[in-house]
Amino acid sequence: MTGGPLFKKVVVLILFLAGGILFAYPDSERAPSSLSEPPLNLVSSQADFMVIDNDNYLFVSFGSTIKRIDLETWTLASEQVPALQDNSKETGGQDLRGDIKGLSLRGSTLFAAQADGDLIVINLSKITENPRSIDLGSDTLGQVVADQETASDDDKLYIADTTNNAILIYDISDEKVTTTISLKDAQGTGIKPVALTLAQFPSASSNTSTDTLYVTTDKGKVFVIDEGSTAVTATITLATTDKSLPALATSPERNFLFVVNSTDSSLHVINTLNDTEVDTSLSQSGTNPISLSPNGSLKGVAVTSVTDPTDIYAYVTGSGGVSVVDLDLGTSSFDSFTVKDFNDTGSSDTEDNPLPLSSAPGPIVTTSGSEARLFASLSNAKIAIIQDHPFVTIQSTSLGTSSLTQGGSFTMTFQADEAGTYTVRVGGNRTQSGTSVDSGTVSSGNTDQTTATINYDSKTFSEGTNRLFVFVTDSEGNVGRDAVDITVDTPPPAVTIREVGFGNESLYVTFDRLSASDVRSYRIYLDKTDASLATLSSAGSVSQPAATESTVTAKISGLDNGDLYQVGVEAVDNGGNVGSRTTTLSGGVAASGRPEATVGVAGRAGEAGCTLLKGTFLFPRFQRGGGLKMLPKSFDS
Repeated sequence: MTGGPLFKKVVVLILFLAGGILFAYPDSERAPSSLSEPPLNLVSSQADFMVIDNDNYLFVSFGSTIKRIDLETWTLASEQVPALQDNSKETGGQDLRGDIKGLSLRGSTLFAAQADGDLIVINLSKITENPRSIDLGSDTLGQVVADQETASDDDKLYIADTTNNAILIYDISDEKVTTTISLKDAQGTGIKPVALTLAQFPSASSNTSTDTLYVTTDKGKVFVIDEGSTAVTATITLATTDKSLPALATSPERNFLFVVNSTDSSLHVINTLNDTEVDTSLSQSGTNPISLSPNGSLKGVAVTSVTDPTDIYAYVTGSGGVSVVDLDLGTSSFDSFTVKDFNDTGSSDTEDNPLPLSSAPGPIVTTSGSEARLFASLSNAKIAIIQDHPFVTIQSTSLGTSSLTQGGSFTMTFQADEAGTYTVRVGGNRTQSGTSVDSGTVSSGNTDQTTATINYDSKTFSEGTNRLFVFVTDSEGNVGRDAVDITVDTPPPAVTIREVGFGNESLYVTFDRLSASDVRSYRIYLDKTDASLATLSSAGSVSQPAATESTVTAKISGLDNGDLYQVGVEAVDNGGNVGSRTTTLSGGVAASGRPEATVGVAGRAGEAGCTLLKGTFLFPRFQRGGGLKMLPKSFDS
């Protein structure tokens, strides 16, 4: 190792496992037997890069395309990144074309580095809008990694510049490259960066942390760049001859780095406390990596923590499948490892055969320790799910494209690849929150379909889209899940009528605006004799006003002055559901009114609905032959 003191880092181990439920190590490609191929058959080509957003979404890029997969429903998300194409005519010079060479997430932003030297910035809160394109001046960009801390001095991207054999440090707020770090060997020859990862080392005395960037190459070297440096801090040489190092990953505690060597089909281990390679076989001379030769040419690596037993596992993809390495890591020491053999033929079998998948895998990523699921992109353009949980598939609901409504019910049919118990929940998320609406037993895995019956409950279901989860727990306590969205469309609630005002041959009905998002309009009913208004067709309707309005006033014209009209109001939603009809004022008195000609100030100013009050007043009436006559009239309103 060259450059930088050995004591440059103080590592405080972060136990990312706290607060989560952990599971046995993922050991098989899972899918019910009813599926003849991997479940995530959602893309058209093998992924070049994959990143996971808070265990909720999987972003996959291939060529110049990005797809977002919903990890709750195991389907393509309803909102996707637009096609990346030259839209300069529409947006004044934005060029989104170019194959993607790296993906990284920071908060609600997805960054994509392109082969033509552009950085694509995607606002995930406005994912369907065209992203921004920033020209970084290089002919070819490579992988990109974002600093996940939120402090202003951590607002950085680290981007491989494969044209100039350099690392670009990009300030996200200022939208510019602030530092360019060249990568060279001892003779000053430039070396192309291949893969990047950023390890955070929290300070023992404060809430801050120091980051270290690790960069692999195709020359058997790993470059180390400490946060704030303007040059390479150290160089770790893993081989004296050229070796291809296509991928790397840190342990959850960031105290060890694992580097894939595809030339020698091996996995190198680096102690990040002193940035030196660990000898994993003290019985052999030299510094020995972990041999994974039965897996052929290696591609990618992911490291995750699990329990049953509590341990850390490295998953390395290759032409033969996925090599699973059980790692025994101390705070500062690499104690031992075991390569799992997935084709053990007895005592004479000395091969550490990888876990076979349905097609040769490439990139691999893992969810958090509380989920312990891995996703491997396959050469047949499918995405394999590797897990120890039961795999659950919701096959259908009896609703189809219809909606659940008040007093209704529906069934949901699902299948699991293991027997166990199930719970259906609504109003929560993948953490088994929400309200249980059904539970029962899955009698056997892979063969039987299970049908759950769910009844409408106004306290449980909300208007609009509701996501239902089915959780299946096997005999060892491992939980698998799937989710489906249903639409709830119930009639609007009753309307509260505030007052009935009068005008010439008209009535003004004022009532409270309903706040339900799907209310479309209100129907107004009038009748001279039928107080129930049960059979009368609507006399008119008024559209739902803007949310800034708290009340609605409807004018009904063409009425007979002096006649008493009973009034009723009901709401109608976008689905055509009709709410119950209100025929009384808020105080319980029948809603009614008499149209009358307005005179005096009201008549001259233009009527806007005069409020009728209970009592006896003199009303102006025109007599035959002309002239006004004041007539006493008693009324209720």
